[in-house]
Amino acid sequence: MVLATNNASNTVAEYLDKTRHFGVDLEAWQIVTSAMASAQALLNAFPEKGAVFVVGENGLISELRDNGFIPIIDPANDAPVVLLSRGSIAH
Repeated sequence: MVLATNNASNTVAEYLDKTRHFGVDLEAWQIVTSAMASAQALLNAFPEKGAVFVVGENGLISELRDNGFIPIIDPANDAPVVLLSRGSIAH
């Protein structure tokens, strides 16, 4: 079984805790989130990685960080390589 979600708010660990609460024991490889898909899309578009201004929750921020990007959540900080928001990637 695989749990696939379009919700990028939570980390895989948070989804594992949530499913265990419902009596469903999954392993990390069984969770697929939209944050994972977003990180992969950015890796394809920007293999050199870099700073990304994120308008999103912990799940997205953690996934980007885990994939080598530098999540920027305060626009006053460094200029991003890319802007990632709901449903779009802008250069």
